Amino acid sequence: INFLDEHVRKYLLKVSRQELAVGQGRELNGLLSLLDDMELMGDVITRQMVPLIEKKRRLDVDFSAEGKKELLAYHSKIEKQLIRLQDALTDMDISLAQKMRKKKKSYARFDSRIRRHHLKRLLAEQKESLATHAIHVELLDAMHHMNRYCAEIAKFLLQSGPHSLKENGEAAVFIDKPKTSEKSIE
Repeated sequence: INFLDEHVRKYLLKVSRQELAVGQGRELNGLLSLLDDMELMGDVITRQMVPLIEKKRRLDVDFSAEGKKELLAYHSKIEKQLIRLQDALTDMDISLAQKMRKKKKSYARFDSRIRRHHLKRLLAEQKESLATHAIHVELLDAMHHMNRYCAEIAKFLLQSGPHSLKENGEAAVFIDKPKTSEKSIE
């Protein structure tokens, strides 16, 4: 991922040094932001979530049944967002980008609800919840960030306009061609 990120970033910076048509600079900035969000998602997984596996293993205590069920449900929702993101980027599908933006809000509400449930378990002094609290909250935070980064990329796709996303079978183009006298190939 870092190899691809570095090369795509170099290419975009090279393109940015050329004379650009109106709007292309904004689109280049958007693409660079998209790369940043994708890198941040990778960091959440490798630097936040993966280390929690060993941390949890060392505890030798499982999450409460309710907490585990909620974490698995949230994970499933984020997995769906990631699949939508992959498909939206692959197929340049505006409807998936729109759905991701809508789901961001409902997943944020879900996040708030399960945090309240976790707090209630803590206040009730549930043994498992007390023992796994730090890991539980770190997982919630990581999934919250993943949801936000997916939605930010979807927002970029939507803001790029209908000219950049496949809608009704039309071709996808991220960066408009410079305004020149060259005829476009159809």
